[in-house]
Amino acid sequence: MNKKFTFSVHYFLLVVFCYLITTVFGPSLRAQQTESDGGFLFRITEALKSPVRLALDEQGVVYVTDAFSKEIVRFDNSGQLLGTMKAGGFPIALAVDNNDQVVVSDNAAGVINRLNNSGSTSEIYSDCSYPSDAVFDGDNKLYLVDSKLKQIIVMDLSGNVLRTMGGDVLTFPTGIAYDKKNNRILVAEHGGTVSRVKLNESGLTAKVLVFDLQGNLLNTFGEFGFEDGQLTIIQGLAVDNRGRVYVIDNYQATVNVFSEDGDFITKFGEFGDEPGQLNAPMDIAVDDQNRIWITSMNTGSVDVFSAKNLGLDNGDELQPVSSELLQNYPNPFREGTWIPFVLATDEEVTISIYNLRGTIIRTFKQGLMKKGNYTGSGRALFWDGKRDDGQAAGNGIFFYELKLKDTRYVRRMILLQ
Repeated sequence: MNKKFTFSVHYFLLVVFCYLITTVFGPSLRAQQTESDGGFLFRITEALKSPVRLALDEQGVVYVTDAFSKEIVRFDNSGQLLGTMKAGGFPIALAVDNNDQVVVSDNAAGVINRLNNSGSTSEIYSDCSYPSDAVFDGDNKLYLVDSKLKQIIVMDLSGNVLRTMGGDVLTFPTGIAYDKKNNRILVAEHGGTVSRVKLNESGLTAKVLVFDLQGNLLNTFGEFGFEDGQLTIIQGLAVDNRGRVYVIDNYQATVNVFSEDGDFITKFGEFGDEPGQLNAPMDIAVDDQNRIWITSMNTGSVDVFSAKNLGLDNGDELQPVSSELLQNYPNPFREGTWIPFVLATDEEVTISIYNLRGTIIRTFKQGLMKKGNYTGSGRALFWDGKRDDGQAAGNGIFFYELKLKDTRYVRRMILLQ
């Protein structure tokens, strides 16, 4: 079978799958869902036709692969469209490293491409069969899920293969995520076809496998079923900065949330086409503000939820394990922006704004602050876009610095006036 024919078969099956979810099984799915519990924030549809995978960079930019338009669509962290980039014949798997370097699969050709600053692509790896998802670890090593080869391929950014993982335990892997808190890799086992799930055939597997970075299996959790903490068809998963695992159930149109040890915490989501509802959800990511981004292929949308409003930001889990400066929001911004940060210990805090020449234009001496999360509007630092002398800072790129006793953290932001 040549590659063009393979692409046509995969493309056809994908369309049929989405059709069955919507038209045949939709009524029964609606009956299974519970009422939305208030976590929905907003929906993005601009420039999207069939969103599949998504990834976030260090600046808070959201990248989405769109299979029908053959593009990567970019949004800022407030949902504003930043632009599109051509990404090859059938872009699916997507990952962004710590230096905002983007890689994307072309499943029509079975290759992995790196996006260049000019907007062009360059091939880095060509021995794929069906790459379905990808992620970078903390050292910028790329972990690529190949569903047909039933393994994880680990490579550097030049495409040099370092090792493979999971070949002895994986049967139909689809999603992958990096847990930066525990420095490990999580992989989703798909579960089965829609028809098999509908018939509730025996032997179906839908679970999450946990590996160390060398490929040793550490743990598994989840099982096939329709109850809380059970899963039917998994397409994507994500890990937040506290180690909690969010697993997309494509068939039930829900997200199951587990602790870092694999214990079920809660479930949210419901089937439908309205904002805040999910229809053929494919992927999920959690940003620095604990907002949850979910692609839905059948509605051509990305829906954004608040972990706080879902009851996931409370109690001891909110205590930070390390101090950190987070991405400002909105970004880019016009009227002003919030600068969030977390403190692991009581600290004397100074936040400074620099221009591109490295000159400090605004300084905020916050004094001694208690350990905790200064991330929400009202607790994060607000900058109104003005210099210390009260004049507008003007358009452009600026840097903001969190200075503590023993260290400093710096991030970039864009002001549009």
